[in-house]
Amino acid sequence: MQKSWQGPNLTTGQADVEALPQLSADVHPPIAKRLSWGSVDQYAFWRDDLRVFGLELRPSLQFGPSGIDAAIEAAVIVPIIELLHLRLGGRVYSFGNAIVLGATGGLTLGL
Repeated sequence: MQKSWQGPNLTTGQADVEALPQLSADVHPPIAKRLSWGSVDQYAFWRDDLRVFGLELRPSLQFGPSGIDAAIEAAVIVPIIELLHLRLGGRVYSFGNAIVLGATGGLTLGL
């Protein structure tokens, strides 16, 4: 019978780790053994004081035991009000021999 994970014990603050699914280190290498390098490029198509309509690109490389993995994220930045921007975009990255796609979205509040 497989145990289900119930979360941490509120009395002791410890979780039942035996019930967690076990992942192979070959499939998901530990984060501590990976080095990531990237840069952020932002292109403004229109700017009015603190409101910006533009494109943000984030290419990156990750170095680890499985080799080099590449990634790129892109997001369109749309101003809502003076300090609030909506970001919508996607990302593509390699993980071993697999290509992974994803979508991103969020709000940015500048102070």
